[in-house]
Amino acid sequence: MWDDGSATHCLECGFDGKLKDFHTMANLPPDPDGKNDDRAAWAGSAVGAFVQVTGTDQEDALGDLLADLMHWSDRNNYDFGAALDRARWHYEAETAEEPPT
Repeated sequence: MWDDGSATHCLECGFDGKLKDFHTMANLPPDPDGKNDDRAAWAGSAVGAFVQVTGTDQEDALGDLLADLMHWSDRNNYDFGAALDRARWHYEAETAEEPPT
């Protein structure tokens, strides 16, 4: 299981470090409240638990989890589309250049 503390190596540039160190090198969106690393870690825990329970591989985990959440929504009377729209709104607010007023 990979997490931000996992040691890794970039084959292209030769950089060695923890996975978290690579985030600063990537083109991540803005993080106005400084909580997006935490949010990503929480999601990583959910995906990791899903992988452990289902045995799916890491490459397919996100899509499989989303599909299974659609099935869960059907059976629990939740509007998955509305939840996804709300999630997009939250993500846009959490990655905005400037916090919304």
